[in-house]
Order: sequence, then C-alpha cells, then structure tokens
Amino acid sequence: MLKDLSLSYQKYTNNEALPNDIGRIIEIHRGSTTILSATEQYTIPLPSHSTTDQLNLAVGDWCKLLPSTQNKPPMIQCLPRKNTLSRKVSGTQLKEQVIASNIDLLCICLSMRGNIRPSVIGRYLFVLSGNYRQLLLLTQKDLCPDSNAKLNQIRCAFPHTEIASICAIQNEINDLCNYFNPGETIALVGPSGVGKSTLLNCLIDSKHQATNRFSPKTNKGRHTTTSRSMHYCKKSKIWIIDTPGIRELGIWNTNQESSVFGIFYELAKECKFSNCTHTVEPHCRIQEALHSGEISLEEYKQFIKLEHEKQQLSKAQTFHFQKYKK
Repeated sequence: MLKDLSLSYQKYTNNEALPNDIGRIIEIHRGSTTILSATEQYTIPLPSHSTTDQLNLAVGDWCKLLPSTQNKPPMIQCLPRKNTLSRKVSGTQLKEQVIASNIDLLCICLSMRGNIRPSVIGRYLFVLSGNYRQLLLLTQKDLCPDSNAKLNQIRCAFPHTEIASICAIQNEINDLCNYFNPGETIALVGPSGVGKSTLLNCLIDSKHQATNRFSPKTNKGRHTTTSRSMHYCKKSKIWIIDTPGIRELGIWNTNQESSVFGIFYELAKECKFSNCTHTVEPHCRIQEALHSGEISLEEYKQFIKLEHEKQQLSKAQTFHFQKYKK
C-alpha cells in the first residue's frame, strides 16, 4: 500500500519520489484528520473551534509533515492542489465546499433503478467538471427492466461523455477496472442510495463502508456515508474517495468550461458578438447550429439554462469579492 502511495505521489508531482515527510489526508473527522505517509499513519488533532472549511483541508490533499516536540503528532502544511472537486454549499451562502482534491477520475454514479432525466445527468457533468477525467457510471442496472435500451439512449444524448453501466452485486468490477490506471485517485459522487458504498466495498474487497437500501415509498436513497474518506484498492492499485450523497448541486467553478458542452463553446467562438447570449443576437453560430440540427433543442435549452446560472453566480462572486475587499 505504501509503495502505491508513492506511485500516486509520482502522478501528483510528475515522477518525483515520495519523501518521508510528505503524507496524504485519507480521512477528516470533526476534531482530527488521518494522514498516511510513506512510513506510518497519523491521527492529527485539529485546532478547537475550527472547521475543515476554515482550515482549508480536503480528503486527497498532500501535506508536508512538520516535526513537533514532546511526543506530540506532527503539524501539517498542505501542498498546492492540482485540482479540486467543488460545489457551492447548500443554501444561500456564497461559499465553496471542496469535496475532494488531487483526483484523476471522477465517477458520477447515477442509478438505473428509475428514470434518469437528461437534465440531471447534464447538471452533474456541467457542475462537477474540472481538470480531471469524467466517467458517467450507471449503477444498479439489475433493477432496470431494459438496461441496454436505457444505456443506448443516454449514450445518444451525451455522445462526448464516457459512460459505463454496472451491477456491483453481479461481480462486474473487472470491466470497471479497465477505466483505471495504477496510482490514480478516483472519486465517487452521486445521490444517496445509488450504490456508491456497495461499489467501493466490491473494489476494495471489503465491507469497510456500511450500506443501506433506498426507500421504496419515496424511491430515494438514504444517507449511509456521512463523511469523505479515501481507501486503497489493491487489485487496481488505485485510491478511491467515497463521498456522502449529494442532495443539492450548486455551481461553483464558474471559470471552467464543461466538456459535456464542448461543441457549444467551440461554436460560440464563431458568433459575431463576443458577449453573445445565444438567444436573440443576429449571426449567432449556436442559433444557426440549432436551426440546422447540429445540436438538439434539449441540449440547447440545458446549455442556456446552466450558462445563465453560471453567469449569475459569477456576477455574485465578483460583487462579494469587491464588497469584502473594501
């Protein structure tokens, strides 16, 4: 396991060896954080009355271990992140919640148990885009009467997205492992009850994470995982970050362009006006593509809706920054 922590560090640094004084956050609790280094595992207490958000800590962070005295655990100093998986916190607060950091592949887990609306898929792909690969992972396909037909429909709706379907209880893990590379860090995200913890247990060949059934009355999942944690998968030599179920998914990384709408951003470069809203302006390349059938009306509506939300948040973030800068 420690050898493969070194392999993960090489991916983070582009092939530098893992020093003894560097560790990685694998768990964060209310009053402490667990860090794994090349030599041992530490549980380091956090300052009282401080939250992980205030301390800017996230599962997946690489840290420098600073020596301490009197047999106390070392202090930590976080190293720069190569990327973050973030969303806006729930509610009206204009604040970022970092779900995980330094990941290579994001698995967006959605259940095939019921109807998956394209708008839900598009929102996850859009909001959780970043400097990492995305895999739309359709789970619980054994609970779908015609899983192949539904899979083909989703692939047609999202032709530029990597998509896989799986039933964790039917031992289809080997097929999923083809998407992983040794040393990578994988993050599992999605609503409650879609089988993230079951999937994790299959990957790490353990029952480390508790699992729960979805509610038949509401057809919604129940929260099982309550905190973020990172686990080692010996079979694929990867690290997997499990996360609590998402109920509210707010945009935060407003400066990023989502790959799911990559064709729209390319078309927008050909618009006559640089500030084109792609709704009423003349010589709008996106409008032309819509009328010619290059893009579908459903794709167009979703792009406009999410881009509008993104622009509104960007304005709010700018106002908030200027207000507190004065």
